[in-house]
Amino acid sequence: MNKQLQAFMGEELLSEGSAKFYAPKQKVVSKDMSVFYNPAMKLNRDITVAVLSALGRKGMVGCDLLAASGVRTIRLAKELPEGTFSRIYTNDVSKEAAELIRKNLEINRVEFEDWNGWEERIEGAKFKVILCNMEANRLLNESPGFDYIDIDPFGSPNQFLDSAIRRISRGGIIAVTATDTAPLSGTYQDTCLRKYWARPFRNSFMHETGLRILIRKVQLVGAQYGRALIPIFSYYNMHYFRVFFKCEKSKELADKSLKEHGYLLHCTKCLSTKKAETIFNERRCSCGGEFLEIGPLYLGKLWDEHLLSKISTDEKIVSTIRNESKLDVPFFYLVGEICKKNSLCAPKKVDIIKELELMGFRASETHFHPEGIRTEANPEKVAEAIKQISNNRNRN
Repeated sequence: MNKQLQAFMGEELLSEGSAKFYAPKQKVVSKDMSVFYNPAMKLNRDITVAVLSALGRKGMVGCDLLAASGVRTIRLAKELPEGTFSRIYTNDVSKEAAELIRKNLEINRVEFEDWNGWEERIEGAKFKVILCNMEANRLLNESPGFDYIDIDPFGSPNQFLDSAIRRISRGGIIAVTATDTAPLSGTYQDTCLRKYWARPFRNSFMHETGLRILIRKVQLVGAQYGRALIPIFSYYNMHYFRVFFKCEKSKELADKSLKEHGYLLHCTKCLSTKKAETIFNERRCSCGGEFLEIGPLYLGKLWDEHLLSKISTDEKIVSTIRNESKLDVPFFYLVGEICKKNSLCAPKKVDIIKELELMGFRASETHFHPEGIRTEANPEKVAEAIKQISNNRNRN
């Protein structure tokens, strides 16, 4: 064991969920670190446990592709219902990381062994973790395949998508994280165009467009192999995007998923948004303003409502998503923007939602932005609801 590893292994014993683990003591997480633990990604792992628990599957073979400290693998091993996985292959290309994972598996008393060739699947096999120290794409390409693959890189997941999609089983789940939010959200448009084949824009709903651009990219990679990658749970939080995809091996479903790609047309004058198959048919909004064209991106559903109904967690983000998933309406409005445009004082979001519902429009808050409201109403009707709230207050 090298001196660098010995130096940090005894420095910090942490806990997360049911896991206790050693991690390097660090002030800033950097991609240059051979091993790192990011406490800000705890919610990512919490939701992973909740989603996999809700799926209710048994006997899966999983792959924690970029395991780092191994905390995700340990939490899956200890917190999921017994029998969910028969094997979890936990992997990191760094030798230091592999040694740290070994130590953390030992202190959590999770049964494991070093990778020594690929096993045949055995029905009802006793659970264990297989510890791997391989380049990620090599592991995927040489494997017989997995039922669950977790891709949680520092930055873009692009370099792992092809291999992962070719090695996921029929009906299998791929969980994809992207932390390169700046390109996807429009700060670096040319970078996004190069890496994700879409033009983003930095505005009030940039995080939803970023998520939808990521989904489209994954679906395009899958489609070339006749595989439909269907998002079943998606979200944005702090500095990352996260999407759980179900893989269907069907050319027809792959073709269908591509038909859900298009553009978002956004009018900066009246703040309205509109879905479009192409950017060539409409250049101007009915108000006379010029449309801003964002995409191409995925315009379909971000969540599977049946799965959402079975997810058991106290996380506020999940309860918010559960409400907004009931509206098949891409994108949302910011209360502050509508109030500024119409010279109105901003009431509470909950009051606006209630007023919109009284007007016959479904509405919900959104997890993408603390000021956001997702609704069937157009911006003019939202402004009307805000004016009505103000009038009601003046009467009282």
